[in-house]
Amino acid sequence: MKRKILVAVLAASLAFSTWTVESIFAAGSNPESKLKQIQEDKTKAKADLNQARSALNEQKKKLQDLEKKVDSYDQQIAKYTQSLAENQKMLEKQESKFKKILVRMYQEGQMDYTVRLLEAETFSEFLARFETVRIIVKQEKAILDNYINIKRKIEKEKAAIEKEKQKQAPYLEAARNEYQKLVKSVSEKNQNLKHLEHQEELTREAIEEKNRLVREASGRYSGTGTGELMWPANGRMTSPYGWRNGRMHEGIDIANDIGTPIYAADSGTVSLMKSDPDGYGYYIVINHGNGLSTLYAHMYRSSVTVSLGQRVRKGQRIASIGNNGRSTGPHLHFEVHKNGNPVDPMPYLQ
Repeated sequence: MKRKILVAVLAASLAFSTWTVESIFAAGSNPESKLKQIQEDKTKAKADLNQARSALNEQKKKLQDLEKKVDSYDQQIAKYTQSLAENQKMLEKQESKFKKILVRMYQEGQMDYTVRLLEAETFSEFLARFETVRIIVKQEKAILDNYINIKRKIEKEKAAIEKEKQKQAPYLEAARNEYQKLVKSVSEKNQNLKHLEHQEELTREAIEEKNRLVREASGRYSGTGTGELMWPANGRMTSPYGWRNGRMHEGIDIANDIGTPIYAADSGTVSLMKSDPDGYGYYIVINHGNGLSTLYAHMYRSSVTVSLGQRVRKGQRIASIGNNGRSTGPHLHFEVHKNGNPVDPMPYLQ
């Protein structure tokens, strides 16, 4: 009897276990359950994306605050650099006059003017020669004084530039460290960040100000480019030159990861470096000569490797792709300006 009862209990247990397993599998294959799981996964993915975006925005804000401080020194350095360039041009003009006076003074000696006066045969001739000598001496003294004053100004401006660079150095170092952290974060969050679509929403004011500055800068420094441009960065062109959303897009956009190298499209001189946190981020203009200039935008100041007035060669690295200013995805905004006006870059690119 006991044996029959035990067998019955075991059979009932097995039957219950079988029903439980089947019920679990039935629930797992339920379409409603699958849909719920997908919705939960989407919600979590969206939350992760928002979290990644928020964290990066905080890092960008910290970097931008540091770069504002760096830019304040950049502006002061730019003033000294422009003044230095103007004084060096003036010095070159005075150089030949100065050398001629030195050569004559060495060859003839300081007694030359006295000899001219003593050789006068009459007193009226003496007075005439005296007036001539006085004018010549005054003119030569003015040339010498002017030359020496310009030289002193140049030395002061060079010293001032170095002083400002020393003040700027710790902020620039801090900005570069923060930039490296940002690059690392982007790399780590790349799986989520790839869903972010790159876009620009530049104001008309930012565009007009940029064009005005480019026109002004084109007359400050000379360039010696070939007129044939290389692609300034590797990547995918996400937006061409032309009308977009009812507004003129004055360049092309090349998308790639933050930190991707940017190269000078042609040889020339860096004629403008500008911080525009609410528009183009940080941008550089290179003057290639013959009315041709190129502009590189949305970079971080801490990634820039050139300075104002510096001559660069075609293919030289000048900065790295960033996501600075009015941009929600890392890319290079690249423009070509001809005689002060933005034009389609494609005919110029090799």
